[in-house]
Amino acid sequence: MSRCSFAPDASDFRSRWKGWEIAAMVAGFIVFWPLGLAMLLYKKLRRHGVERPAALRFGPLSRDTGNVAFEAYKADELRRLEEERRQLAAEQGAFEDFLYDLKRAKDREEFDAFIARRAARRSDG
Repeated sequence: MSRCSFAPDASDFRSRWKGWEIAAMVAGFIVFWPLGLAMLLYKKLRRHGVERPAALRFGPLSRDTGNVAFEAYKADELRRLEEERRQLAAEQGAFEDFLYDLKRAKDREEFDAFIARRAARRSDG
């Protein structure tokens, strides 16, 4: 099925340059020419329909499936994962504190050794 060239469609909307796109391309060419070229290629690829899948546009979990049971399951799993993420972040913080304490102890040991060596040199000389 062929389309009329004058009929507006979604690809025609995507192919029109917006002001920010033109400004980004010009600024890209002025600052560093590969940036301008990248903007030009971005626009060219979008005109041919190469874009991210719909699931990635707004986040893979943002779409509603319409199934109440699945949505409840998804909400429970997301809560569980968020709690695991919080626990992991707390464990990471505790580990960083542990490493900081180890470093302070090592630094203190090295400093005490330096002071002892310096004091020994002074008493010898």
